[in-house]
Amino acid sequence: MSKTVYLKYPNENVLFKLTLGKEHDLTKLSPNELKDKSYFTFTQFNPNKESKTCFEIIRNENYEFKDNIEQTLEKPTEIYFGDKAVYLDKVNEIIALLKTNEKMVFSKTTSFEYRWEKSSRLSFFKLLSEKYTSAFTYLFDDDNYCWLGATPERLMYSNQNLIEIDSLAGTINVESKATWTEKEFKEQNLVSTHIASTLVQNDIKFSVSPRTEINTGVVKHLLTKFKIHENKNEKLIDLIFKIHPTPAVAGMSQKVGLKLIQEYEDYDREQYAGIIGIYSNKKPKLFVNLRCMKIENSKTTIYTGGGITNMSNPEAEWQETIDKANTLLSIFGG
Repeated sequence: MSKTVYLKYPNENVLFKLTLGKEHDLTKLSPNELKDKSYFTFTQFNPNKESKTCFEIIRNENYEFKDNIEQTLEKPTEIYFGDKAVYLDKVNEIIALLKTNEKMVFSKTTSFEYRWEKSSRLSFFKLLSEKYTSAFTYLFDDDNYCWLGATPERLMYSNQNLIEIDSLAGTINVESKATWTEKEFKEQNLVSTHIASTLVQNDIKFSVSPRTEINTGVVKHLLTKFKIHENKNEKLIDLIFKIHPTPAVAGMSQKVGLKLIQEYEDYDREQYAGIIGIYSNKKPKLFVNLRCMKIENSKTTIYTGGGITNMSNPEAEWQETIDKANTLLSIFGG
């Protein structure tokens, strides 16, 4: 049975259903293959993985939900957010290791059991896409597992004659009275510096928008947009994997962040914080796979993380992971 993807792009009303075919490595496709076909990209986070997975799109059609689809989903009975004491101990250790301009993105999982059916997965996607209209929402459905998500971060997005790249980092709770601090500005500046230096090193001209903030439901982030001209770059795929993983999902320096992730995270991120979206004839619509969860039978795993610097507060970092998990958990029961 072929894999199926349901998706909606940010700030658009049209839903799409993709039927996927043969699996490929995006970095090894020939110019003719890239010219004539479109590919759904769904890579793992691990930058050392040889295969940069994508699937040939056999069919791409508009999709409408059936009238009898569920409008509410029962809440899970028990949710395990992880061992808080262990998390806090690890964050304290990481803080002690980081220098002034270094950062590590430390992630964890939230898990629960749930009786999923195909109809309830589609219902979850429907509710997700209706609630988070400014996000890229999707349901990746396979025979053995599926992924759902609502990510706010564009990695490389073709918009008319420009390509936009997001520098998205720093997090505060929408409902709190918290204001942006030096810690969040520093986090986001590290991401912007990484993107800018990568573009300069590859002789790509770009413009930068003023920094703003984006509300993603439960939390909001700092955002700066980089804009490049498509016709100025002939090696977009190479550029994608030079930019990703950014300090927003790995750390700064990248070497330091990846080393600490390997040492302190006790699980495989799999597709969490990897690349997701469509690559078509040098017109990418690619995102970083955040605010996502994986379903295998009844086991459901939500992936969340936060940027740790030497200015971090461990309790605040723990709460940030809970707030981000609630982006998805809030879909239940409402």
